[in-house]
Amino acid sequence: MVKKGFSKSYFNLKRVEVIFFLFVFSFASPGIGSASANTGKSGLKTSSNNKKQVIILKSDDFIFSEEWKRYVKYIEDKDIKACLGVVGKELDNESLCEWIRLLSTKNNFEFWNHGLTHSCGEDYSEFKNTSYEYQLSHLQATQQLFKDKFGITLRAFNVPCMDSDENTTRALADVEDIKIWFFGRKGASQLCLDRNGNIEFPYGYPDYNKFVERYNKNRLGQYDHLALQVHPGFWRDETCWDEFLKIMDYLFQKEVVFMTASEYYQSITAVIRVTNSSNNGPGSLRAAIDQANNHSLENAEIFLPAGTY
Repeated sequence: MVKKGFSKSYFNLKRVEVIFFLFVFSFASPGIGSASANTGKSGLKTSSNNKKQVIILKSDDFIFSEEWKRYVKYIEDKDIKACLGVVGKELDNESLCEWIRLLSTKNNFEFWNHGLTHSCGEDYSEFKNTSYEYQLSHLQATQQLFKDKFGITLRAFNVPCMDSDENTTRALADVEDIKIWFFGRKGASQLCLDRNGNIEFPYGYPDYNKFVERYNKNRLGQYDHLALQVHPGFWRDETCWDEFLKIMDYLFQKEVVFMTASEYYQSITAVIRVTNSSNNGPGSLRAAIDQANNHSLENAEIFLPAGTY
């Protein structure tokens, strides 16, 4: 994908040749950077022998509660990363808003768009069997709430209740800020993080034995990343918490690395800058495209200087 507006990028580089980046573990602050878009393919890849598996904790339905306080403290104490999904309507709670402001100053968390109302039903849900215009307005509303209240640009999204349709794909394509779709639909313009493993069996109940059984049976360790969904707000039973801790200890033994969704996205996305407005030669658009092709890049973004081409 080619993007204009080089001067608006947060990569403030002044070299005059095409600059190629492959981000590994150096990232912008969660929710603030202008990460590049990708080809819309799944992020699932086979892990190499010398690369640690990435774990992305997709944490749904973030609210101000004792259960969530315990989960957030655990993430901070272990100094790992987690993605916190926020429903727009919950931002009427000022205690939650103050907490988001506090957590946004730390490097452990990324917030993501979990819709505006989280409505679910048999015949329709917020993002299923509703119009394109309805879905787009809900996506944009939560995006704008985060910008207005916290100055944060949300980069990731997932539908409530796992309900989506083709209008969701269309609406997301028109929200340029969102680059990542957890468990997204085939053909989406975002990076879709597949659902290959589960922590909760069923929803809201972590189960160590089932997790380990499926991790080994389905050879989940072969993948370069796993996006694992959790609902800490439902862990009112001490057993749920104990099961989660055992699962985390199992993952720590595997020497995995925890990332936010945006960190993972940036780690696999190449950014190529064009600094020459001519048709050919070093720094030209042609050279940038050749560079992306020569490196067989699935996720590449080419930035053009503002006012050229």
